[in-house]
Amino acid sequence: MNITLWIITSVLALAFLAAGLMKISQPREKLAASGMAWAEDFPPGSVRAIGAVEALGALGLILPAALGIAPALPTWAALGLAATMLGAAAVHLRRKEAKAIPVNLVLLLLAAVVAWGRFGPYVFDELDFVVYSGQQWDRLSESHTQNVRVHWPDDH
Repeated sequence: MNITLWIITSVLALAFLAAGLMKISQPREKLAASGMAWAEDFPPGSVRAIGAVEALGALGLILPAALGIAPALPTWAALGLAATMLGAAAVHLRRKEAKAIPVNLVLLLLAAVVAWGRFGPYVFDELDFVVYSGQQWDRLSESHTQNVRVHWPDDH
């Protein structure tokens, strides 16, 4: 299941990073012309802020685990992105853009699965980061044995 969560997390991160960077870098009019008609309802600063939230959320899904810092951040990033998609679905519903809502709901569901997995049975802890980062360590607490897959270096 941990590998499945990583695959879902990677897909989410790529999708939100691409969408966020597009909203940050392109003018609102160009976004609206490319099929994001909702952008016309928001000031340019708000569209860029939404893009920044999406891009930062994408980074928050991946970087903490890759760098071995802030183990709770991927979970909170997933929850934030789920909330963002809930808001996006509400905007599309209000604008009667029914075709866009399923995409929002799928992304919301995937983000919720990541949040559930990282809050619950597949939570990161400091020992996970040591293992993932390849650093050597010589302690393993009994309480962590269910969350850590150990690949000992050759000298053990």
